[in-house]
Amino acid sequence: MKLTEVAQILGTNGRSSKLVCVFTEEKAPVLEFGNGFAACQHKQIDLKDHVEVLKKLKDGQAFTLGREDYNDVDLGEIADISRLHCYIVREGKQFKLYDCSLFGTAVVLE
Repeated sequence: MKLTEVAQILGTNGRSSKLVCVFTEEKAPVLEFGNGFAACQHKQIDLKDHVEVLKKLKDGQAFTLGREDYNDVDLGEIADISRLHCYIVREGKQFKLYDCSLFGTAVVLE
């Protein structure tokens, strides 16, 4: 997805994004979604499984995760997951993860 499309989606719902972490392909984290302390669903995504796609990102592109079909990773219908929950952009050999959800994105660095 293009970053301009991400900005348009965020603008439509009045959300903004915040930088959560910076990582490299060698140190790709596991992301946790959903409130693990509540009686609701919880999901983990290991970004190591997506490194090859992330490495192909070009300037102005984003890798998106959320519960809508337009995302690169569809996180399913979990109550605490936003339509566009978070996105990743590439800057050189680094990747930046931005959260744009109400409930946050937990990052587990191994």
